[in-house]
Amino acid sequence: MKILHLIDSGGFYGAESVLIELAKEQRKQGFDAQICSIGTKYDNEKAIETICHSEKIPVNIFRMRAGPNILGAFEILSFAKKEKFDILHSHGYKANILFGLMPEFIRQIPFIVTLHGWTSVTSWTKMWLYEKLDAFLLRFRKKIVLVSQAMLFHPNLQSVKSKCIVIENGISPEVPRITKDAIEQKITSLKQSGKKIVGSIGRLSYEKGYDTLIQAFSQCDKMLVLVIIGDGPMKDELRIIANKKGVGERVHFLGYVSQADQYLSLFDVYVNSSRTEGTPITLLEAMRASISIVARDVGGNRLLLGDGVLGELVEDELPASMARAITDSISTSHDKVDRAFKSFIENHTVAVMANKYSAAYHSLVSMQYQL
Repeated sequence: MKILHLIDSGGFYGAESVLIELAKEQRKQGFDAQICSIGTKYDNEKAIETICHSEKIPVNIFRMRAGPNILGAFEILSFAKKEKFDILHSHGYKANILFGLMPEFIRQIPFIVTLHGWTSVTSWTKMWLYEKLDAFLLRFRKKIVLVSQAMLFHPNLQSVKSKCIVIENGISPEVPRITKDAIEQKITSLKQSGKKIVGSIGRLSYEKGYDTLIQAFSQCDKMLVLVIIGDGPMKDELRIIANKKGVGERVHFLGYVSQADQYLSLFDVYVNSSRTEGTPITLLEAMRASISIVARDVGGNRLLLGDGVLGELVEDELPASMARAITDSISTSHDKVDRAFKSFIENHTVAVMANKYSAAYHSLVSMQYQL
């Protein structure tokens, strides 16, 4: 089976990481999985394209005018038909809209979408309009993949629930080797000074809740240090918050780091402070790394952490609540960490995810032939 994964990537985040893992596993299982990377004529090589080259995943690059460019979509469709792809698999609103606007009798190739999650956006902005159009076009899909059970309750999906299936994200069970570099030296030196490391990885944006995390951290023991790996629009604001709370010297912003998951095993506690989530890749990586976990009770986090059996859940946005959870996690028994690792191996590896997608593809193809 030939699968063309469609994505307009704006960086290398959770959805991109999952897609790379999925394509690698599918090729390992004998599928001809390729990636179609969409962008504008002003884009240089994207991170996902660079990684595809390094991982030997075939990547087909299409550059087009920004916005819902129908001519660009037909160029991709023409390529897909010429190369005899069996499935078009979309990851993100741009491809969802481009191919969702096409009548099925023109598209012909079975089309499936994975919703990795919608972010919180301001009403009547361009992104808000795109998300509304994306949600509207879902009613014309035969099969919609959600990455967490919690997404079933999203208002945008109530009219299409019967078409939705849940396939949670998965990652490789192999723990990456730590690169001996400046980041490793920084974290190691903090540990050697007797500090406990509270760590987090993510984009420095509002939905990730780092403002709350820093306020919570200011209420924790002074022998803790906070390490945040990532970059984004709130970087300067978060530094100001840390200084105002008197913890500026104990909060370390390490910036964007490629393959940041390799440093997880150096953390004592991993914190997911997000305001919205699907099934976060970083929590899976923390489970794989066998470290204590604290996570906001949003999206798929509760299910992922077994109602709190596998990690500490924070049920509100109060910094004091998160501070208590971080403090409790420092003394978490190793049994909880072991159970989290076992759950990861049984339920959240990339092989488990790929097998579920394979079943979804075959079901979709059968539906197409029945018409």
